[in-house]
Amino acid sequence: GNYTLAGVDSVTLHVANFGVSAIELRVAVFGSAAQEFTSTISSTIAADGVWRSFSFSLASSALTSVGANNDYAGAMAGVTNFMFRHNPGAPTGAGNHPNFTGVMGIDNVRAVLEPASLLVVAFGVGFLRRRR
Repeated sequence: GNYTLAGVDSVTLHVANFGVSAIELRVAVFGSAAQEFTSTISSTIAADGVWRSFSFSLASSALTSVGANNDYAGAMAGVTNFMFRHNPGAPTGAGNHPNFTGVMGIDNVRAVLEPASLLVVAFGVGFLRRRR
């Protein structure tokens, strides 16, 4: 999808780690022209089974290009795949991180709109209500 047009600037979710080892969680975004971006900084999920809220920014400053094509604007305008993954250490691309066995729960994944997009949506709803 077109995250730029939709105004998506971050993703929030609830995560619980039911395994025995900590998880270094990152978001990964794939574009239609071999772009792959992942969180520059991972979030550590303790192995304690407690549900926690996390937010991952999708701003260019929060992501590192790890694919063959580093066109951030193109990737965000044509997202083909989106995932959360364990990726310890420096950010790496798909298939370039160590094998890991764990049990993780993910719930309530939400795309968060940038403030300007929220104003457009609010204005549109107000306009529609006024026309009735």
